[in-house]
Amino acid sequence: MDPIQSLIEQGAAQHVYSCAAYAIGTPDRLLKEGYAGCLGEGRAAAEQDTIYDLASVTKVLVTMAFMRLFEQGKVCLEDTIALYLPQYRGTNKETITLWQLLTHTSVLHGQAPLYRSAHTKEDLLEAIRQLPPRDNSTVEYSSQGFIVLGQVMEAIEDKALDQILQEQLFTPLNMEHTTYNPPAAWQSRIASTENCPWRGHVVIGQVHDENAVVLGGVAAHAGIFSNTQDLIQVARAMLTGRTPEGQRYLHEATIRLMTQDHTGAMK
Repeated sequence: MDPIQSLIEQGAAQHVYSCAAYAIGTPDRLLKEGYAGCLGEGRAAAEQDTIYDLASVTKVLVTMAFMRLFEQGKVCLEDTIALYLPQYRGTNKETITLWQLLTHTSVLHGQAPLYRSAHTKEDLLEAIRQLPPRDNSTVEYSSQGFIVLGQVMEAIEDKALDQILQEQLFTPLNMEHTTYNPPAAWQSRIASTENCPWRGHVVIGQVHDENAVVLGGVAAHAGIFSNTQDLIQVARAMLTGRTPEGQRYLHEATIRLMTQDHTGAMK
């Protein structure tokens, strides 16, 4: 048996996870792929088209869509968030740049369970605005930063974030099994996420991240669902800069910029 297949089957058998999938390939061809486990306790076996909550992989996909807006001349990386979001003008966060959001070097703190006190989208976004700033001389992985990045993208395009992702990523890369808030018709092939104490039931098809739940399931830090077949298209686009039809998706210089280490010297 293939060692990778053996490993993921072992993990599923030992209940490290309910199911897992993988794919390995080059820009030109798929070399191998596989899956193992079941969709959840008492549910069917995982299949090739099983759909997963991508969690923070959402950030990577949102970044690709953002860089398309950058290439289209709609935004500069050194722009401040206050340029697009009036509510941040005159605050201690108005000078945060989009570059800082993308590199997790802004004054916004990393992970904050804002859903515990903010129960609406408006309240949660305001809670982020009110967060005390941190020392931004260091890197701190920040979901809050990406939530704000998503707000900026919506302001630029005057559209909801899920529509932007559809236009800038899902449609160009033929990602037909990728979405926020998957429809009920997909439920039978979505892997269970967890038995959530906050929600009081097993979560299937609703974003795992609680802050994203309060935001309506559509956010730049979490919320996208997809399968390995669509993520293969993403990987190929990052390797080649092209869509499945061979059209330009991102320029080589943009991909180089996205894949460099910009924070290695920061403690």
